[in-house]
Amino acid sequence: MYSFGGPQPDYLGTCNSTSTCQLNVTNCLGKVCQCPPNKAPIMYGWDLYCRDVVQIKRISTIEDHPWVISNASYLLSNKAVAKSSCRKSPCYSGILFDLLRFADEDGKFLDSCTVTEVSSVGEFKSGAWTKNSIMDHLVVNDGPTLWKKNKQLTTFTPRRVVYWL
Repeated sequence: MYSFGGPQPDYLGTCNSTSTCQLNVTNCLGKVCQCPPNKAPIMYGWDLYCRDVVQIKRISTIEDHPWVISNASYLLSNKAVAKSSCRKSPCYSGILFDLLRFADEDGKFLDSCTVTEVSSVGEFKSGAWTKNSIMDHLVVNDGPTLWKKNKQLTTFTPRRVVYWL
């Protein structure tokens, strides 16, 4: 695709103030065709879109080396930043937190996010999830109607099974 100013750069292609990016959803920012600030690139089918960045409000986690590592001495301290910020808290480290913080550098989706350590993934007993579990936190965030045991069941029965070798 060409315009009067020459070839149009593709997504993440080099551009300048006189060139127009090939995709109309991107802008020339920092000499690169990319999504505008506070937008993230999303592929849907074969098309690229720039969508609003969704803010993460709360992370519930269980210590699991090397994915999530708790800094017990910092968790027991009374420092406000230790318990209030996903972005700046030294309470947690590990591969998953490193990935979250790395992705946050570009997306800025950890504004006003908090981390809560829970005791288990959860177990469904007598119509409720185990207290202080990840599933219990999901129910509190999304409402109890979304996480009922009967909603997890399906009526679909396959007619035939195909094995690929």
